[in-house]
Amino acid sequence: MSDGSGTPNASIPAGLAEPAFDPNALRVLKERYFAKKADGTPESPREFVWRVASSIAKPEAPYAKKLGRDPAAVVDGVSHAFYDMMVRRDFMPNTPCLVNAGRPLSMLSACFVLPVPDSIEGIFYNLKAMALIQKAGGGCVSADSRVWSTFCGLEPIEVLFNRATVDGREGVTSGNGVAYDVRDLGIKT
Repeated sequence: MSDGSGTPNASIPAGLAEPAFDPNALRVLKERYFAKKADGTPESPREFVWRVASSIAKPEAPYAKKLGRDPAAVVDGVSHAFYDMMVRRDFMPNTPCLVNAGRPLSMLSACFVLPVPDSIEGIFYNLKAMALIQKAGGGCVSADSRVWSTFCGLEPIEVLFNRATVDGREGVTSGNGVAYDVRDLGIKT
């Protein structure tokens, strides 16, 4: 449900900790990340964190159902866990997630690999896809972007890459990049 601005009207549970952002962080959040309400005012820091946390918890519902658990209770628990991690600054999603979670665009990913076929049609199809991804807030991740994984916790993606490929595994050329098969490491992000 939305108030017409694209901001969900999800009620915020009582008892949530108030996020404590320093003045500079608060300024940047208001300028770039807070959704606008129908009256044009930005959401509050607590509304912002709850919007993101509750949105990224929603994919847990089908898995809870498969396991015979109450999907609403599982999503609520995961929402609270994400909220608490974000308020403590133990975890902060990427920019597309912070901007789009719980809003109509809903593009939460930052990186996409598009193969480029050797045809005019294929090249222009991917050019269109790239423009749509950029328009929606997607794009590339820099080497110092922090990611969380079961392999090493929270660290720059470059460090994760180096740890995952230190054994000298060979990559496979894919488009303009190189893909590495690390399934044997059991890494989850």
